[in-house]
Amino acid sequence: MTRLSTILFTVALTLGAGSAVDHAILRAQQVSSTSPAIMKMPLSTISGLPTCNAGAEGLVYGVADALLPVALATIASGGLVHVIAYCNGSIWIVL
Repeated sequence: MTRLSTILFTVALTLGAGSAVDHAILRAQQVSSTSPAIMKMPLSTISGLPTCNAGAEGLVYGVADALLPVALATIASGGLVHVIAYCNGSIWIVL
């Protein structure tokens, strides 16, 4: 395998009947042929997250302003805690 510096992946979400939306760009960087790829998820504040609904189910973001996060609980803003937010189809929850 050859050495790669940076590979960009575009993750396209399919919303509704055939409409595709490029939602996030994930970067995978391979340092050498023996190192694993590192993926970086999009970062946001909780207020900056897109609306969580059936069409957005499965979206994952890193957020930096969670308040006292509890795994699988509804995510709340107002703090300084970094967590992973997951859209379950109706609300954003903490992973």
